[in-house]
Parts: sequence; C-alpha cells; structure tokens
Amino acid sequence: MTTDDIGPGTGAGDDAPAVTPDLATVRAQIDGIDRHIQALIAKRARWARQVGQAKGLLAVAVDDSRPELKDFAGDVRVPGSFPVAVP
Repeated sequence: MTTDDIGPGTGAGDDAPAVTPDLATVRAQIDGIDRHIQALIAKRARWARQVGQAKGLLAVAVDDSRPELKDFAGDVRVPGSFPVAVP
C-alpha cells in the first residue's frame, strides 16, 4: 500500500478533487476499496489456514499472546478514521 492508496481526508496521498465529486464517483471509489479489503482478508485467511495446518502437524497449541497483536485493537488511529471502541 502506498500513500496514494490512503485517499481523501488523510493529508497523505490526498487525491480529493477541488470540487465535490458526484455521489456515483464516490461510491465507486468506496466499492473499489471494499473489494481490496475483501481480497486482503481472503489472502490473510488462506495464510492463517496454513498456520493452523502447520501447527496441527506439529501438535503445537494455538498461541494468541503474540506481542505484535496486543495493540492491534488498541488506540491505533488513522487520521480521518472512524473512532474505535475498545472494551
């Protein structure tokens, strides 16, 4: 992902036109982003399935205490993003 992929309202890679685009254009952009997100989630799921298969072969317990995931749902914000509710 590049800064050009971030889109309007972020400052970085802000490719928002000077005039307000029509609704169809905005929705088409959002649909494209949604397709990209869905593709990434599917790719992640395929890799996660391989991890599960590898752990099954090794008889290794599933460990969700990886440090890199601890703050994943924490207060990580992207400028212009929706607020994230943290329990």
